[in-house]
Amino acid sequence: MSRRSSRIPKAYITRFFQLIAERRITEADRILQRIKDGMSDNPIKEWDQGYLKALNGILLLSRSGNDKYSLMANLDIENKEEIKRHRRDILKITGSSLYADYDHGFFSAWSDFLRVLIRTGRLNRRINEGIKESPEEDPR
Repeated sequence: MSRRSSRIPKAYITRFFQLIAERRITEADRILQRIKDGMSDNPIKEWDQGYLKALNGILLLSRSGNDKYSLMANLDIENKEEIKRHRRDILKITGSSLYADYDHGFFSAWSDFLRVLIRTGRLNRRINEGIKESPEEDPR
């Protein structure tokens, strides 16, 4: 994972992203709560705050499914090369010294999410069901 905090267990992060990809939002919410609970003992570093904010945003977007301007809504999830390209673009941000630690954490979460999508082969329509099509655009 990209400059990942040692306070966030890698297994929880990977599982969270897998559950999001499978549209198992309630279970992903539980994993996110475990991650937050595990970090509540000490002050949360700026990088961790950005990472957690992105995880929360990914969860909320997956739950609501109506933000047509988000990365997830505009991502062709069946195009592995496009996902890799978006990840490379995000990695440029995480590697730049122009951004604050909060931003590095935020974009690292998105980079990790795309990495998990690529590696687990969960590139299917389930991840953004309801995001690409609003009720007005539903062909049924």
